[in-house]
Amino acid sequence: MDQYLVLTAMGRNRPGILSKITQLITECGCNIEDSRLAIFGSEFTLLMMLSGNHNAIARVEVSLPLLGAEHDLLTMIKRALGHQQEKSVRRWAEISASGPDKPGLIDNFTRFFAERDLNISSLSARSEADIDGIVTLQLQMTVELSDDIDESTLNADLEKMCQSISVDCHFYLVS
Repeated sequence: MDQYLVLTAMGRNRPGILSKITQLITECGCNIEDSRLAIFGSEFTLLMMLSGNHNAIARVEVSLPLLGAEHDLLTMIKRALGHQQEKSVRRWAEISASGPDKPGLIDNFTRFFAERDLNISSLSARSEADIDGIVTLQLQMTVELSDDIDESTLNADLEKMCQSISVDCHFYLVS
């Protein structure tokens, strides 16, 4: 029976570093089930979910910290359950928003969905300055919608919140 491990690695971005990590995972006998990589300035952050038998997972748990020390990486690992989707989640909403960047902007969105007991399954945010130096936040989110959520009411409430914080927002229902 497969076991699962969530792996995080952070360090200076340089050619070949991702290859070193994936090579270790392969040599230990694990499979990469899901992964995300992001570059922040000159640093990279890697998140992965691995699967494998007990021995393969244990090999990664022992080997990854050694690789991290060798390549000046901060690594963390945690045993996990595999992907499990609640049966009541059959719909998702994609939200895109943009507006003047300021502290607390992302918090407004995460709190909005938390107050409605909705799970955010992905979030991507990026601040960019235009030619005049005005910094705008671009936000993309995917939110799981349970059967008891009325999407038109949710959309109306979201639009109201966005207006109150001067952010343009679009809500798309995904089946």
